[in-house]
Amino acid sequence: MAEGLELRSARLPTRSAASTPEAAFSSWLGGAKSPMTPERLREGVRTFQAAALDSTYTQSKNALVQALCHLRHRQPDLVEPFFREIAPWFEARAKELPEAQRAKELRQLREGTLEVTVSIPIPKDVLEQVAVAQREAVEKLHADMMVADLRAEQAIRSQAAQRRVEVQAGQAEPDVKSTRSAKSAGVRAKAPLSDTQWGAFLGRLISHATSKAEDQALELLAHKGRVDQALVGAMKISGVLDDIPNGAEWIGRVSAGIRLAERCRYSATNDGADRLAIDTILASDSTPSMAYSPLQSSRDGDLEGLLLRWISTATPGLARAVLDNHPHFPRPAQLRAVNAQLDQIVEREGRVLEGFNVLTIMHQMGRTVPWLELLHDKLGLKKEDYLGVSVPYSGSKLAEAKLNRDGFETVADHDPRPELLARMQDTLGGGQAQSFDELKEQDIKRAVGRMVEKHQANGKPILIVDDGGYAAKVIRKHFPEREDQFRIVEWTTRGIRQFEQIPQPKMSLISAAESRPKVEVEPAFIADSLVEHFQVALRQRFPDLKDKRILVIGAGNIGRACALAAQELGATVSMNDLKPERLSRAVAGTKLTGEADIRKAVTGKDAILAVTGANSLPDEIFSLIDPGTVVASASSVDIETRSESPHENGHWSTDLSRLSITMGADEKSKGQRAAFKNQVTEGGVRALEVSLNRSAAAYGLEARVERRDILAGGFVLNLSRKARVMPIQREELILLNVTEAMAQATQTTMPGKHLMESAREDRILSLFERYHPEDFAAARRFSKR
Repeated sequence: MAEGLELRSARLPTRSAASTPEAAFSSWLGGAKSPMTPERLREGVRTFQAAALDSTYTQSKNALVQALCHLRHRQPDLVEPFFREIAPWFEARAKELPEAQRAKELRQLREGTLEVTVSIPIPKDVLEQVAVAQREAVEKLHADMMVADLRAEQAIRSQAAQRRVEVQAGQAEPDVKSTRSAKSAGVRAKAPLSDTQWGAFLGRLISHATSKAEDQALELLAHKGRVDQALVGAMKISGVLDDIPNGAEWIGRVSAGIRLAERCRYSATNDGADRLAIDTILASDSTPSMAYSPLQSSRDGDLEGLLLRWISTATPGLARAVLDNHPHFPRPAQLRAVNAQLDQIVEREGRVLEGFNVLTIMHQMGRTVPWLELLHDKLGLKKEDYLGVSVPYSGSKLAEAKLNRDGFETVADHDPRPELLARMQDTLGGGQAQSFDELKEQDIKRAVGRMVEKHQANGKPILIVDDGGYAAKVIRKHFPEREDQFRIVEWTTRGIRQFEQIPQPKMSLISAAESRPKVEVEPAFIADSLVEHFQVALRQRFPDLKDKRILVIGAGNIGRACALAAQELGATVSMNDLKPERLSRAVAGTKLTGEADIRKAVTGKDAILAVTGANSLPDEIFSLIDPGTVVASASSVDIETRSESPHENGHWSTDLSRLSITMGADEKSKGQRAAFKNQVTEGGVRALEVSLNRSAAAYGLEARVERRDILAGGFVLNLSRKARVMPIQREELILLNVTEAMAQATQTTMPGKHLMESAREDRILSLFERYHPEDFAAARRFSKR
């Protein structure tokens, strides 16, 4: 929303108390009626000229605009005749202006379009005051809901407990007659599925990984009404199903599956529909799958976490089984390339992590679970010497729970607000009072402080993996005397930039971000993931990308890969970069177009993807984007679209819409704004439009609120808090790269930045090609285009 917008009455300056040309023109204007004789019209022009005689050109133009707006409001058929009569006088005056302004004003007069700045004064802090009020209102709503939710959860747990008591009582004193009746009817009193099979099934269920046969069996149960109406209703009301194709049918199947598990665990199955579903589950493989379940919505990860919590309430005994058997948590043996890599490291360098405290500040996903187990088993990582910090916008709630259950302590305390309150404030209004970077600094400071305590207790140096740039800045600021006790692995370009800003660092850093596997192979995989998430996020706006005009800002490896991937899907793609030579290299030999001027490049686009790792769309550039354009980021935080005004920044849990106000007297001011699905938001914007139009009507103007959307609040688009965001074969490349950098870090004591050793790069590429030849070949082909 524009700040400091002021709508001023552009009156002619008063020349003296005795002078009356202004009053004469006001009198003419007030009495102007149709039809009007030519002489009466010329009289109005003469009185205007007399009143404006000692005014500047700009003052006179503002007065003319207000006069025309007055006529448009009262006598619209007089607007064009009056303008035609007065235009020659303005053309004569415009010729005395400086050259640049003269050409602009003469063009406007010829075209009959006068442009003036119109604004409404808004105190600079008013929107922050609104945010404070919203936060307070949502906090009260949250408190009320927590009381109601506690009662509801107690009721659900009480009902489940009562069912368990009834089953246990029935098992202790079996009723011979009812048992015979059950046998004669062919119904099994106890389902034959083990906890492992139930856990694997429920994991597939909440992560869109069920088979077609399982879906059909669950649809039959849902058709029979065997669903939890509380779950189905809550999900529909929350809006989390809006972006999922056939979301209502999907949550019906999910609910039917959870109720089936509940019946089989705490009561008895009762008919052929239950038996069909159970037999179908029995026929399914419970081994974690290496397959990738395509993204259904940008909220898939949030849904996984919510549904795990529901399972924990409805069938508490199976929540652990879900974590132990989820299809997207591979077994350590399934990471074949990493296993081979670790064997070589141990053979040549030993169990290199035995002598280190290890802190990971990273995307805690399904791949992290088996990877840490391998580091523990083969490289000597001790669980008591480990701490993981989950990056809030990417961390999977399932992975966090699994890691903690397995003894790898993982904290997710970036946001001090309760989870539900945070979600409500970020969605309904108010947001977070502190900036993301402030919270992140506090988060990392707490973690580093704990690692310092471990060091003091066991004397081991500290190895930090990922977010090394952030961590290095925190260490320099809060723990400068401990700096030489840290070694860092960083795999993002932005993190490297942050580290390079630290003068004379005493800690060492291994740059996995600049390794050949990261630069030559990984971009193709990241691009596929980004474009998939981009398509899903845009699905309700665009059915596909064919002929859509897309701008990619940032012509580095990942930016170029994203541009080519979008072009393959039919989009018309252009690129922008601060460095002309890098932009030229990126588009050379392709059908991509280079646009060097960012101010022009952002106009006329359906969507913009920013991939620079910097603030590529600050306020002054973002305001040039056409209304209706959708913006997304591939950078790890909201840096690409970050505004200096806190209320204009978003949260990763929901899309961010920035509103601007346009006022005018022409047809352009009547453009249609896309409606918001959330009725609370839509109602608020409509109220704003009504209020603005009341103020503008006195000047013959109309107000329009323009909308520009930023997906996922400006945070990285493809890290959607899912347990798995790309095929595990491709995720293994990331693990190979980081593991090799960790091994090198344990052998490096010299401070400063170090590139990955070429022998280590060769090992990564060789192992990846050996175990995943198809993906390796595809990435190579893509990088050579």
